[in-house]
This record gives sequence, C-alpha cells and structure tokens, in this order.
Amino acid sequence: MVDADVGGDLAQPETFEADSGHLSERGLDDVSSPVAHHTLPNQLVGGGYHPLMPTRAEQAEKTRQLVLRTARELFVQHGFDATSLQMIADTMGVTKANVYYYYRTKIEILEALLADSVTALTTLLDQAEAITAKRTEFIVAGFVAQAVAAHRDLAPMNRADPIIRRHPGISQQLDDLAERGLRLLFGENPTLDQQAAYAQFSDLGPAMRRLTHLPNDELRAILTRLCLRVLSV
Repeated sequence: MVDADVGGDLAQPETFEADSGHLSERGLDDVSSPVAHHTLPNQLVGGGYHPLMPTRAEQAEKTRQLVLRTARELFVQHGFDATSLQMIADTMGVTKANVYYYYRTKIEILEALLADSVTALTTLLDQAEAITAKRTEFIVAGFVAQAVAAHRDLAPMNRADPIIRRHPGISQQLDDLAERGLRLLFGENPTLDQQAAYAQFSDLGPAMRRLTHLPNDELRAILTRLCLRVLSV
C-alpha cells in the first residue's frame, strides 16, 4: 500500500543541480532550468548542444546513491528500526515520495546496502575455491578486510543480527555463503570444534566494536591474528 503522502511525485524524481550539490524540485523537461542543463545531454539549450553533460539516468543514479548514503548514516546513528523513510527524506531535504521512487521499503534499502558485501564475499569464496595452498590465510585476509570496511561504512550487522533474521530472503543468502565458507575451510564434514571455531570467526562484530578506535591497518592485523588462531583447531 502506498503511503498517503506519496503522491504524483513518483514519476518525477528530484535531481541534483551540479552547481549546488543539492536536490532541485524543478522539472526535468524545462530546458530553461539549470536542472535541464545537467540532465539532458544533446538537448538543445541556449542554441547549442551539450554532449558532455550527464544524462537523466546518470542524475537518477546519483540521487539513488545519495539515498543509500543517507540511509547508511542514519542506520549507524539511530539503528535500522528507528530510521524511517520520512527521516531519510528529511535528512536529504526532499519529499518522502522522492525516496519512495527509488526504494519502497527500508528492506529494499538494506538489501542494496548489503549487495556489495554479498558480491565481495561471493567473489572471495570463488577465488578461494580455485586455490589450495594457504587457502585459510587467503579467506581470513579477505574476510577481515571486508568486515572492517563494512564496520566503518555500514551499521554493524551480521547474519545473526535480529534485523537480518527477520527477513528470510537476506538471511538465507548470507547463510548459504557462510555454509560455503565453512566447507572450503574444513571440508564436507567439519568437526564440532571446527564448526564452533567458524561461528566465532564469522562474527567479528564484538571485537570490532571493542577496538573501533584503532586505525584500520592495526584493526585488520589484530583480527587476522585472532582469526588464524581460532581457525587452527
């Protein structure tokens, strides 16, 4: 169901004006407006063409990325449950309809924010599958790097987080990747000790929150040593 304040704006998302960095509510079809100059390349403006100006699709992508950046910051500051689409819109200085144009629910935003992490972890496991020598060290180095980057950039969440567990589509994808990682490290029949060690390795959140004041290089080094010890069962 569409919220009451989400009206006809859906067909006309707001876009950036290049000279201000803010969002404009002016229509894109008005070639006399500055927005048109920055959204319609090859549109005849002022008697000439502007082939180097970003397209409407490029402007829409910039706005979509701004929605994600704003949501990420609010999730970190206030938590996922306490952040609303209206709060995201207010922080951006746009209408709720504009946020709704790109993402209709917070879950869609969460999925978009996690997409890069899922892709990166999938790539890491694909690469690990192709090697045998020092596979554990390879997986640990890659996983720790991704975990630290996500910790700095996204409200700390892992597959055990209640927010994730409430949404089977997201949690199942992460569970499948976790199961694949377990098999790559310990084979098809991991012992109970190995399964317990892997569970600790998979959740670095408590350690990162405890050591969040450290620079990234030092944090990665400490976590790498920790993970290698844990996985050496």
